[in-house]
Amino acid sequence: VGLLILSVWIGIVIYRGYALFQSANKLQSISQTLLDEGVAELDIDHIESLVLDARSDFVEFQNVTRPLLGLAPYLSWVPEVGPLFASAPQLMKMTDSGSQAAVELLAGLKPAVIILQDMSGADPSSISQLLEILATAEPNINNALASVEEIYEAREEMGDTSELPWRVRTLVDTLDKELPGIEDGLRLSTVLPELMGANGRRTYLIIAQNEDELRPTGGYISGAGLLVVEDGQITSIEFNDAGLIDDWRNKPYEFPPQPFYEVMGMDIFLFRDANFWPDFPTTAIQVMDLYSYGQDIPVDGVIAIDQEFIRMLLSAVGPLFVPEIERTLAANNVVSEMRTQWGPSSGSDGNWVMERKAFMGPMANALRQRFEGAMSSIDLVGLIRSLQDAADQRHLQIYMREPYAADVLAETGWDGHFENQTGQDYLLVVDTSMGFNKVSAVMDREISYQVTIPEDGRPIANLAIQYTHTGQPSEVECQHGTTYTNQTSYTDMFDDCYWNYVRVYTPVGSELVGSGINPVQASYLLSGQEWEGLARTAEEGSEKFEVFDNFYLIEQGQQFIGEINYLLPESVKLPADDSYVYRLQVAKQAGVGPQPVHIRITLPHGAELVDASPEPIEIDGQDIVFSEMLTSDMLFKVTYR
Repeated sequence: VGLLILSVWIGIVIYRGYALFQSANKLQSISQTLLDEGVAELDIDHIESLVLDARSDFVEFQNVTRPLLGLAPYLSWVPEVGPLFASAPQLMKMTDSGSQAAVELLAGLKPAVIILQDMSGADPSSISQLLEILATAEPNINNALASVEEIYEAREEMGDTSELPWRVRTLVDTLDKELPGIEDGLRLSTVLPELMGANGRRTYLIIAQNEDELRPTGGYISGAGLLVVEDGQITSIEFNDAGLIDDWRNKPYEFPPQPFYEVMGMDIFLFRDANFWPDFPTTAIQVMDLYSYGQDIPVDGVIAIDQEFIRMLLSAVGPLFVPEIERTLAANNVVSEMRTQWGPSSGSDGNWVMERKAFMGPMANALRQRFEGAMSSIDLVGLIRSLQDAADQRHLQIYMREPYAADVLAETGWDGHFENQTGQDYLLVVDTSMGFNKVSAVMDREISYQVTIPEDGRPIANLAIQYTHTGQPSEVECQHGTTYTNQTSYTDMFDDCYWNYVRVYTPVGSELVGSGINPVQASYLLSGQEWEGLARTAEEGSEKFEVFDNFYLIEQGQQFIGEINYLLPESVKLPADDSYVYRLQVAKQAGVGPQPVHIRITLPHGAELVDASPEPIEIDGQDIVFSEMLTSDMLFKVTYR
């Protein structure tokens, strides 16, 4: 009788498992279509039916397998499928939470998908309806976010997946890749109605930053745009040259941060230089205050973009014809076209200098018409991915005054803030071009960082920043400042020396020990002051960071290495059970492209390595060596005993 009951039970498990497997295969195929092609071709009613059926199949499968699910982890010894048995409770939890999240999202967002599929023209009511749907669906979205958190918890409990069957491992790897973006998208959707003016008119400042003249939050502020939205509609968008924002002839302006005076001789703090602080919320407040001071226009938030963001955006929305300049802009030519538009055209008079950024307005309006007039033709999934990548790499940063929106942007990392957790090392290298040129476009930067952890006492950090000026060597002496003529082209601005004020952000409690000596004579600087050449402890250190600074003058074709040595606080070495954990967060400066980062961690004498991530390229005695291409913030972790 017992064997008969067991056989029937096994038959039910197999039957329910096969039904669930079939449902999962269908949903995986649809999910891949969504990721590859967007929402335009999806049959939302069919998807809803499949999701509900899959949820039902899973619940029934879960019910019949529950009696033995607790025993599964003890079956890890079974050949071939043992690792699958061991991870069964976590996989079941992830499937349960994932299917529940899908049901919640369909219940709340199905009407939005239908509207998106029907948006073939500029119908103002459609966007308003979308915002209403998002507002109504907020409880469903929050329930889905709770399920996502449960997926994260189960995934963390599961740990390493390398021994799982190939199909299961592939699904988990896909989840690891896509889930963070899905979570951020859901969080942002809860504040989108507020951001788009569903509760009243909102005015946003857009700062166009040029990374060819690198500044802390991405680049020199070339242009300032004013974007006004209400009830989901863009009511106006216009751009001005950043140099026209200030009213310094009629109003008093404050003294700038000291390095601007020490190097460039500046004695007033203007809008175009307001992005001095790499932490974007800090900079955003300064930018908004200076804009409103100069223009007498209050703003509700700031959106910072750079050239790379425009390229990433066009890779998602496709080529864009701009009638005013009679050019079609695409991902593969937009940067070169923007550089061409910067310079004088044939027949230009001396006023071209004040009009050299006038193309930004027409380009913004062309983008606006694309979004308003042909929304259904845009790959929304691809667009969301591009925006997420741009935010991760800090080519897009958004700050809002409204507290809830500001909190969500901070949680998702879209606000470009920098922070360091207690008990870990931190490294952020920030360059500020102070040469009135575009030499950052031809500068390569490579970071080498070595930390020696003693058995007792404070770890020692040695930082080497290698700069390579890829321009042609010149016999002409470096001249600080630039003069524009009718013959000046954009690329002429590359052929100059690099005047670079550099800061290094480290954990609070770090102590400067020494540096290379790179003095710059007073005759080379507009300020007329000599730079002594030794690294200093900067005045801007805070409860978040200790900051060291220096200034480097690098000639065309020259390779230069700036070195800074300092002691780290002992707290970066955390005890954990019978071992120690060293964590290092390497942050990426906004506006910087991919850059090589080499990390060498020297463990105490006699220490044994337990684990390291990411995968080291070399383990040589006590030295753990990493080499990565930094495209966004990275965490390095070494566990030893």
